[in-house]
Amino acid sequence: MAQGRGSARGSSAAVLALVLLCVLLHGEFAESAVYTVGDRGGWSFNTANWPKGKRFRAGDVLVFRYNAKAHNVVPVSAAGYRSCSAPKGVRALTTGNDRVTLKRGANYFICSFPGHCQAGMKIAAHRCGMGSARGSSAAAVLPLVLLCVLLHGEFAESAVYTVGDRGGWSFNTANWPKGKRFRAGDVLVFKYNPKAHNVVPVSAAGYNSCSAPRGVRALTTGNDRVTLKRGVNYFICSFPGHCQAGMKVAVTAA
Repeated sequence: MAQGRGSARGSSAAVLALVLLCVLLHGEFAESAVYTVGDRGGWSFNTANWPKGKRFRAGDVLVFRYNAKAHNVVPVSAAGYRSCSAPKGVRALTTGNDRVTLKRGANYFICSFPGHCQAGMKIAAHRCGMGSARGSSAAAVLPLVLLCVLLHGEFAESAVYTVGDRGGWSFNTANWPKGKRFRAGDVLVFKYNPKAHNVVPVSAAGYNSCSAPRGVRALTTGNDRVTLKRGVNYFICSFPGHCQAGMKVAVTAA
């Protein structure tokens, strides 16, 4: 039974799983930018300088628009880009409206029609790193952050406290909560002799007057577990005179 949290409340395994989940979600939902190569002019001669001034990221999409009867798009290596040569067996893109997702690092493309690459029909998209979130993706990032916070609240490990510690639920436990930091979702365990005591959840008025409301269901197993709600949680023993003798507890949960 945990009697305190220490510096880290959740288990390391749960925290690690949460971090991994958030990373995966970020990769899934981060907004990708879509670029039309050559802008209005499309994929044509003299597009080699088109990437200048643009900040590409892995996952962004290049759209190559061109006359499919006159051109194509061939992904190549740095050497192929410089020499305007396509490797043997490489598959050219030929639809005239090709979409290519950028990989991390440098991405090279040429037109393999004779003389076209040499005339400037080639492109190199450099420095395609993960980068920071673009302004346009801020709206997509915010729900992710909120989701991670909610997931943390859902899966964070709850602390379990035995009321009265080794002495259990007995007389003079009213001061037991002092010095402890409770949170909603934490669990109180009431251990006692069920023939001599019980546990009754009450209001602040019932706690102060040591009276249980009519019809309330007492806990009577001798090993009762109660999950704390946010705010103040009040409990008494309703056996005659027991609450007045200090068999009551008020626990504030953040």
